[in-house]
Amino acid sequence: MNLFEMILVLVALGILAGVLPVYLDHAFGRNRTKTNDQRDEMQARIDRLEERVRNLERIVTSEEWTLRRRFDDLES
Repeated sequence: MNLFEMILVLVALGILAGVLPVYLDHAFGRNRTKTNDQRDEMQARIDRLEERVRNLERIVTSEEWTLRRRFDDLES
C-alpha cells in the first residue's frame, strides 16, 4: 500500500466515522437534538426551580428562621 492509498483510506475512515453515527441515529429514530418546544419547556422548568431556590434561601437566611432554630435548639 503506497502513501496515496493510505491517505485515501484514512480520509474515508474519518468521513465514515463522522457520518455513521448520524445515519444510525436517524435510521433507528433516535434524534439527539431537542426541539425548540422541548428547550422552552426545559428553560421554564429551570426558571421555576431557580425561583424556588431563591425562596428557600430567603426563608433560611431570614431572622425569623434563625430565631426559631435557636428556640428549637434550646428545647432539645
